[in-house]
Formats: sequence, structure tokens, C-alpha cells
Amino acid sequence: MKCRRILTLAIVALVAALGAGQAFAQTYTYTTLDDPKGTIGTYACGISGNTVVGYYVDANHMYWGFTETGGVYTTLYVPGANGTFATGLSGNSVVGTCDNNTGSYGFIETGGAYTTFMNPANTNVNGMCANG
Repeated sequence: MKCRRILTLAIVALVAALGAGQAFAQTYTYTTLDDPKGTIGTYACGISGNTVVGYYVDANHMYWGFTETGGVYTTLYVPGANGTFATGLSGNSVVGTCDNNTGSYGFIETGGAYTTFMNPANTNVNGMCANG
């Protein structure tokens, strides 16, 4: 009789624990990113609010940065670069890396204006902080 009571209490505790776990379960929404120009692939690298940044590869195997907000894609291209990779954002500024024949450069894009910078060992920029 004592074993049956312990088994019953264990089952009640298990059912209660499973029910409580479901009460705290989070629901997630997943969105597939597929830049229409990215015929070979689209790659997300950063997110802030409702905006995603990353890069896509077109049919000519060129790499282009992008921002995506609400299904609208905007291409990012550092002038003179062989490839542009957007990797992070904060506010209205996007950061990333671009390549050309002399090496890899970091860049910041704000409102369509690009600033690039390089150190002797090449530069990769992967994120930024709004507080400096």
C-alpha cells in the first residue's frame, strides 16, 4: 500500500511538472531569408530590432551585403570592392568587411555613405555597440 501511494504521488508530481513546463514554453517564429538576387545563397550575420544584415552570392559568384526589413532587401556595396559582407548594425549604421585586390577592409555604412579603414594585418568588422 505504501509503495502504491508513493508511485501515485510520483505520477502526480510528474504530470504537474510537465504541465508547468508547457506553461512556461516560449513560442518562436522563424523566417526564411532569401534575397531575390542571391541565386547561390543568402546568409544572415546580424540582427537588430526588425532589421537583418548579411550577404548574398549572385549567379556570377559576387558577394554583396544586404539589409532586410519586413521582406524588403537593400543591397550594400562598398565602391571598388570585390565583395561586401555586412555583419552587424546599430541604429542606422551597418558594419562589415569588404575585399579588394589589396586586402580586406572594415567598413561602416550610414545613409548610403561608406567609410573604410584598414590596418596592416587586414581588418574584419563583426559588430558594433551604440555606446561606443
